[in-house]
Amino acid sequence: MFVIHNPSDILWYQNLLDVVYLTIAVIAAVYSRRRYRDGRPEYAVLMVAAFVYGLLLELWGMVVHHSYTQGTFAVMLDWRWVPGFSDATLMPLYVPFFYPVMLFLGYKLVEALGIESLWQRAIVGGLIMSFLDAPYIIEGNLRHVVWWTWHQWDLYQLWLGWPLVDMWWQMTWDALIFYLLLRLLPRLTRRASVGGAQAHASVLIVAPVGIAVVVNLIGPFLHLPIVIATYVGGRQWPVVVVLYVVYLAVAVRALRSARPLRVETVTAVCAGIYVVAFVAMVIGNVVHEGRVPFYAVVQVIGLVMIGVTLVFPAVVASRRTDAAASQRGLLTG
Repeated sequence: MFVIHNPSDILWYQNLLDVVYLTIAVIAAVYSRRRYRDGRPEYAVLMVAAFVYGLLLELWGMVVHHSYTQGTFAVMLDWRWVPGFSDATLMPLYVPFFYPVMLFLGYKLVEALGIESLWQRAIVGGLIMSFLDAPYIIEGNLRHVVWWTWHQWDLYQLWLGWPLVDMWWQMTWDALIFYLLLRLLPRLTRRASVGGAQAHASVLIVAPVGIAVVVNLIGPFLHLPIVIATYVGGRQWPVVVVLYVVYLAVAVRALRSARPLRVETVTAVCAGIYVVAFVAMVIGNVVHEGRVPFYAVVQVIGLVMIGVTLVFPAVVASRRTDAAASQRGLLTG
């Protein structure tokens, strides 16, 4: 079930990634449990749904589609003992935690923006997921890092080692997860408040598994535009650019009427761990290359956008406070 390697024989990039994802996963799990007890089930539901969703995706990619091969990490999961998985490649231990961590970060960041419309919040969440994904997905395919190796596939058109279909997937499938969770949240909150084993099972097992299965079933249909572009027009970047422009337009409109919330400590801590770790990796890339490669610039842009998303609520709150103070001054003067 486990294949263990000496961490000293593994590149520091791999070891740091393991530490980052496992640390954030533990923090997010503890926070989600506490919030569930406080009558806020959304985080626990999201964590479980993301875990199931990601496991289904990864096993399909490794066993059925063989679209990539994972690199070597200190602890690898061996699925070949499971019937029907004899052809599976080894999976790094961090992978099952990747989806809960990324979706938790994305959800908490978009939550703090205070966007009222559910569909707009989901779309902006998908946009934020692309910011989170940029430093990670570019890093993983670098030949001096090798968290994985992409195989040949018609749908893989790489930009700086980043498959455009992966960008499309991250922005659309994750937005769908956020939307389903937000739509179900009132019902899940009422159900969780009832108490009892049956109610908790429906909230923590039935609902998350249902979300994971529905997204994996509907998700491929969300790929139709990029699939059609690939097999008809040949190039994916125009449809990806259109998607990005649409998401940015939705974000601008949504943020104009948003009422940002206070950024919670857990959000700042988890995002901080993520950003600091990838800043270290980007510096390592620059040292390795002996220059500042363009892919490192794109990684930095993703990290900067995470930071902008994190501080945006505080900036808006400060401006509103100043505006209120000015208004009071005018009235009293």
